[in-house]
Amino acid sequence: MSARPPVFVMNLYYTGIGIARNLDGLGVDVFGLSAEPDAPGVRSRFLRDVYTVPNSRDEPRALSERLMEIRQEHALAPVIFPTRDADVLFLHEYADLLSGHYCLPPSRDAARLLMDKLLLAALAHECDIAVPKTALCSSEVDLEQAAAEFAFPLVIKPRMAEEWRSRGAWEKVGARKAIPVDTPAELRDEYRKVAAVSREVLLQEYVAGEDSDIVVCCCCIGRDGRWLGHFTGKKLRQNPPLFGTGCLVEATPVPEIIEPSRLQRSCRGRVQA
Repeated sequence: MSARPPVFVMNLYYTGIGIARNLDGLGVDVFGLSAEPDAPGVRSRFLRDVYTVPNSRDEPRALSERLMEIRQEHALAPVIFPTRDADVLFLHEYADLLSGHYCLPPSRDAARLLMDKLLLAALAHECDIAVPKTALCSSEVDLEQAAAEFAFPLVIKPRMAEEWRSRGAWEKVGARKAIPVDTPAELRDEYRKVAAVSREVLLQEYVAGEDSDIVVCCCCIGRDGRWLGHFTGKKLRQNPPLFGTGCLVEATPVPEIIEPSRLQRSCRGRVQA
């Protein structure tokens, strides 16, 4: 048993596996939290054990109760690492209950900024970070006005990713995280389909590229703003192509994205890690 607080990793896909792998050899016991018995990381040798828990998206209250049960098995307050939007929203909603028993990611204000794609795009623009042209649309009239100023192809997205991920909504949007459109007519038709889930959507200009062009820098930043650690990864394949969920992702050095991933000084006052 480690003398350091244990680490709980929520959802055992490539981000969760990457966290566990990077903590290996540091004297930290890493445990997985998974609602899926067949998740890729449940058999990872980097995990001391895996707890079966309710899904943070579909059963948040049941998950909070299960976490309170698991807490009794550990002398020190575990550190929780969320790895997807639903996890972040869950920890945000249940912070008052869990904060006295777990070490949670700090700053609720940061969660709001990072989860809201419109606010995040505005923040990136403020910090001189290149982002696609973006507009918030709540009607077909809004879409037509934005499309007249944008260059096709375009992409339709939810303002908050979880709007399309909630139970029942995912099927209505065609199990798609984002929807590419090439013409005004296609834009109108696709909007009418997703309006049953949420009339408010984001419209963005499409940035061309391949699945393998998508790279990520996952980092841990302390309360004082210091960069404490990181790992990088690269998508090799996703389903559906271009706008799907990563199904083949490689944890590999991508040194050229590390420095640009550090927050600029002008952003630090807005987003505290």
